[in-house]
Amino acid sequence: MLIADDHDVLAVAGIMGGSNSAVSEQTRDIVLESAYFTPDSVAGRARKMGLHTESSHRFERGVDPHGQMRAMQYATALVLDICGGSAGKIVDVLHEESLPTLCNIKVDRKEVARILGYRLADDAVEDIFRRLQFQSETTDAGWRVVPPSWRQDVRLQCDVIEEIIRLHGYENIPTHVAHGPLRISVARESQLPDQRIRDLLCDAGYFEAITYSFVEKDVQNRLNPDVEAVAVANPIASDMSVMRTSLWTGLLGALSRNVKRQYDSVRLFETGNVFTGKNGNFRQFESIGGVATGRVSARSWDGADREIDFFDVKGVVEALLDLGKKTDVAFRPLQHPALHTGQAAEVLVGDDVVGKLGRLHPALQKTLGFPMPVYLFEMEAGKVKAKAVAEFSALSQFPPVKRDLAVVVDKTVSFDDVRRLILQTSSKLLSKLELFDVYVGNNVDFDRKSLGFSLTFQASSRTLNDTEVDDQMNMVVSALQKDFGAEIRK
Repeated sequence: MLIADDHDVLAVAGIMGGSNSAVSEQTRDIVLESAYFTPDSVAGRARKMGLHTESSHRFERGVDPHGQMRAMQYATALVLDICGGSAGKIVDVLHEESLPTLCNIKVDRKEVARILGYRLADDAVEDIFRRLQFQSETTDAGWRVVPPSWRQDVRLQCDVIEEIIRLHGYENIPTHVAHGPLRISVARESQLPDQRIRDLLCDAGYFEAITYSFVEKDVQNRLNPDVEAVAVANPIASDMSVMRTSLWTGLLGALSRNVKRQYDSVRLFETGNVFTGKNGNFRQFESIGGVATGRVSARSWDGADREIDFFDVKGVVEALLDLGKKTDVAFRPLQHPALHTGQAAEVLVGDDVVGKLGRLHPALQKTLGFPMPVYLFEMEAGKVKAKAVAEFSALSQFPPVKRDLAVVVDKTVSFDDVRRLILQTSSKLLSKLELFDVYVGNNVDFDRKSLGFSLTFQASSRTLNDTEVDDQMNMVVSALQKDFGAEIRK
């Protein structure tokens, strides 16, 4: 809204006057204007023009719609006292129907007592209304209150109650010891508590971060281009325009701020909701994510100065899954646009994909300004928290039998595939399976590798003899030869 004459613009209404209406040393005649502008007509206009003035600050919050005449008289008196001169007549233009009406607010006596914490006498409440110059009328339930025109901040019952408490004095409110029934929360054996997960990650050197659910669209599209993000209808900033589909977006932002402040070894984790879906079919679920870069440990005189790698992060993921006593855990190579090919994997529990981990793609690493490789992981919290209920199993009193086995297989064959086959082939006599060696080099074809296993057999009711163990080993070797073309390495 502009204020103008027949020739020039004089001011932007409620925000700032123009140079054409400014006062200079040559000014002899002054026209004073005292006006009322509604908050809706001014709110946001100054910000759009890059201005923040005393006028806009006041009108946006509301001024007294009946105070213009008093303001005009006071300003005129100041000019006459300081500069001299004589005052002309006042032109009063009033559109009564455009002015805001005074609020008529119902105040419930019981609600005042509930919020205050005790019953305040009616006489004391009415005395506060008089001191505030509120018009009040007593009703059966309480009062009808009309605030004066200059109290634009009082619009609701809670506003009036706040004024009652303020004038009564917070120090005069009696204190009571809080009391309530004590209930022991249910601790489910089949569910890991959140704190246990946080403790493990903190023990692993990670710091907990809390980031916004609103993230920058461009960064998220680079990290998770296959998932459509939920757009925010009225974002508070351009870099917070969509809901996160992954915790990586916020965590990488936090990691970047730390790295820019000379913290070269940083490990962060977060637990929080992520959001997916479109056309009203939205889904949110809790996720656990982490990022790590820099050295494994602080520099020391012993020379141990190794950078974090894929297997360090994989070890953290395995430790998280081990909290829930998950035994059928596997890692499968993954092609992901945000992760480095050959250093990315999806995490499986049984046949369910529960998460992913890997190294940030070098192109993204360069774009986001990280000087060192960055490793990430993210898993569905519900799948991680699921815990197998402990069952008692008696320790065998009979000695175990250990056998070592080295087989040569193609490099494309993963240890998880071999492990699953051995577990499926063996009977319950196999109590432990460990990989102790992976070898490539001399005496092994360039496209093959040697895997060394330790197999432990044990029965709960008797001592195993060599024939039983040999039968088990022969079954394992036959299965490996059949499915993977394995050769026994001698």
